[in-house]
Amino acid sequence: MKNRRTILVTFLLLAVLVMGVAYAALTDNLFIKGEATLVTTSAQTNFDEDVFFSAAVVESTTGSNTSTPDSAVIGNTDPDSATFYVKSLGNATETVTFKFTITNNSEEFDADVTLETGYPTTNSPEMFNITYSIEENLVNTGTLTVPAGETADVYITVTLRGTPTENTSADFNVNLTATSKPKAATP
Repeated sequence: MKNRRTILVTFLLLAVLVMGVAYAALTDNLFIKGEATLVTTSAQTNFDEDVFFSAAVVESTTGSNTSTPDSAVIGNTDPDSATFYVKSLGNATETVTFKFTITNNSEEFDADVTLETGYPTTNSPEMFNITYSIEENLVNTGTLTVPAGETADVYITVTLRGTPTENTSADFNVNLTATSKPKAATP
């Protein structure tokens, strides 16, 4: 009986070993590899040309002799640039506000327009204050989203800080960055 049990245990162990070897011989590992290349669409490539200034006007003034009808202009050859001219400010707190319209002609991308860090600037901060806003009569530097196919306005205001004792001129700089983002889904 003991011999029979030994034979049976040996047979079972041998059967398990044969099954394991047979299973190993019948299995195979399969691998899937993948690769993707992202290419900007022509709309993304053209985004730089699709976002530009389309209008520049004098929005409001206080005081007299502060501006002329052509005091705000868009670049002749580069609609990504605009210029404003303050003709004359003579009394403390006189202001000129300019409105610049940004157009987004992209059909696929909205544009987030932000004021670059450190701007706006003037080389005569003791005499002039310059502010940027995305809403008229507010000083703010938030992000302005210009939806695909639409326009939005930004405002630049120059204020004289005090009454000048001599003729003074100043330079002003406002740098904006337009960043593409996927077009908002329409409901």
